[in-house]
Amino acid sequence: MAGTSWENGSGYIAFSTTDRDETLNNERDWAAAGTWDEQGKVLSADGTECIQPVGAVTTWFWFGAGWTDNPLAPGAGVTPVGEPCDIDGQSALLPEQERENVYGAITQNFGDSITLDVKAYYMDRTTSYSAYPRGDSISTPTPAELGLVGGAPGDLAESASVGFSYAPNAGYTNLGREVEIETWGITPELIIDLSNSWQLRNTLHYGRSENNMTNPGSNREKLLAYVEQGLLDPANVAAADPDVVRDILNWENAQESEQELFSFRAIADGEVFTLPAGPMRAAIGAAYADEEAKKRTGDFTRGGLSAQRFNSASRNVKSVFAELSIPVLDNLDLSLSSRYDDYSDFGDTTNSNIGFNWYPLEWIKIYGKAGESFNAPTVLDSLGVANGRYIFNAAGGVPDPAMERTDPTRDDAFLLEGNGAALEPQEAELWAVGFEIKPVNALAGLTVHANYYEIDFTNLLGAPNPTEGTAVLLNPDKFVFEPTDEEYAAFVGAVENPESAAGTSASDIGVIVDRRIANSEEAELEGIDFGVRYIHDTAIGIMSYGVSGNKQLNFDLTQSGTVVDQLAYLPDLFVAGNIGWAKDNMRARLTLNYTDGYDADPSIGINQSSVDSFLVTNLFIGYDFDASSGVAEGLSLRFNVDNVFDEDPPEYRRNRGINYSGFTLNRIYRLGLSYAF
Repeated sequence: MAGTSWENGSGYIAFSTTDRDETLNNERDWAAAGTWDEQGKVLSADGTECIQPVGAVTTWFWFGAGWTDNPLAPGAGVTPVGEPCDIDGQSALLPEQERENVYGAITQNFGDSITLDVKAYYMDRTTSYSAYPRGDSISTPTPAELGLVGGAPGDLAESASVGFSYAPNAGYTNLGREVEIETWGITPELIIDLSNSWQLRNTLHYGRSENNMTNPGSNREKLLAYVEQGLLDPANVAAADPDVVRDILNWENAQESEQELFSFRAIADGEVFTLPAGPMRAAIGAAYADEEAKKRTGDFTRGGLSAQRFNSASRNVKSVFAELSIPVLDNLDLSLSSRYDDYSDFGDTTNSNIGFNWYPLEWIKIYGKAGESFNAPTVLDSLGVANGRYIFNAAGGVPDPAMERTDPTRDDAFLLEGNGAALEPQEAELWAVGFEIKPVNALAGLTVHANYYEIDFTNLLGAPNPTEGTAVLLNPDKFVFEPTDEEYAAFVGAVENPESAAGTSASDIGVIVDRRIANSEEAELEGIDFGVRYIHDTAIGIMSYGVSGNKQLNFDLTQSGTVVDQLAYLPDLFVAGNIGWAKDNMRARLTLNYTDGYDADPSIGINQSSVDSFLVTNLFIGYDFDASSGVAEGLSLRFNVDNVFDEDPPEYRRNRGINYSGFTLNRIYRLGLSYAF
């Protein structure tokens, strides 16, 4: 950071850069993923698209009326081939990231009554995700799919499935998913001091962002063709011509979106007139915003996204708003506000709020508020763009509480992600009441506060969680088990990238999961925020103690007309405590963050009735060099230890899901210094 000042103004510019290495799942014992055994004790890797191919040979028995693989039939059954590998272990727990930021501001005064502030920013961030070397799975048709008929009862036939990685081939290049965002904006603001204590603030803003994502994949159509031609053997990928593998892997899922925002806001605020209890103040304003967004996505030859057209949308919003601050009594203030917004795509809405501050005693404040809010989907959300993903061996990770799956060989899943069409605004009504106590005299330095709140949300944007059994039961239209050919074709036809399902068949799919965002939920939240803080002088320095937290009393989520208690299987208490000390140039603080334990969801937990609580302790020490330090004057040192006792997150045994609750990177040491001159 560097800055300067002059007679009527000042300016500065700040630059920062961050370069973070990745952390893989297999570098943390608690982040392992896979399948738990029936006793809930052993976590086993179960990947099949491995360096050493993994698959199965199924022997079918003709019983006269059809084929069966029931092992009770002589010679029938499934014979595993190869050993599963830990694909999830080589995925990123925390991805690699590079980020650059620039921020600057200039302030210039023109006389005593006009000030111009100009702020600008730029940010570029690239996030890279590692993964196990890319692979594929392929199956030969069953005798029933081929229309074969046995000659006599007892005849046998075989089909096979195999998963493999392309890594053994010389044509393989290891690429990972990459996400980049670049954004910048500029905000000039002209402040004019008017007569009679009034001020006019005029703010302009223009901002732009561009997001890009590339996820390397494989071209299923080319894979199947090369296998059929005998140019690639899934059991011996290394023997294939490297150009064959390069051709198959010259494929990616890619997305690009661009957004622009122009806005103008003018606010005048000042004193209206004086009441017996003090001056009544008012603020009135108007705003205009114009938003544009466009997006393109799909599965293409690498670099092919640039030739695709954008889906685009735009919106403008006109707003007026006002607020009054009224001193009703010497110890009672009332605040009234209202806002009118006219959306070019959603229509208009008016939302009002009321609040008060009451001081029954000088050291006690009681406050409250009630109001409404309105949140429109972003322009990007309103595009209604959805993508599809075909995921091998993933159907087992979706709970099946109604026992709709009858064929365990149909173990693949097709997932729809993105936004549904015709999204509507989210709305909420809320009220809260609380108090703050700051005693004087003997207890000076003590602050106690608490705040009770209730919030009712309607038209919430959401998507069902495919790892929760209750979500499966409450959204039968979002989970289609063992789909027919017609059902599968309808879902594939609803996405922007139907190529993702090329060469696949409904007969291999155990479940279709529709996770397109929609206005599918309502929610009621009720809780208490609380805190206690005490600061006082001692012979060894200034000591401080604090506790703050949130207790959720109610969190009911309504899906498909059914109310689900979200606190049944989620923590409802979060508490943070700290002890601080400061003397002369030295300061230190110990912080404890606590998350309460909770019941495990029996539909997804494996032989587990509860999830343990989680306590993380962090330490901070700082030292500032002063004038007596000579050339070190202006130097500040900071030392942090995050998760001092190296606590792992509590275990939560969920098949094919995140098997922990909470997050940490374990014990982390950080050293920082700054120098001002």
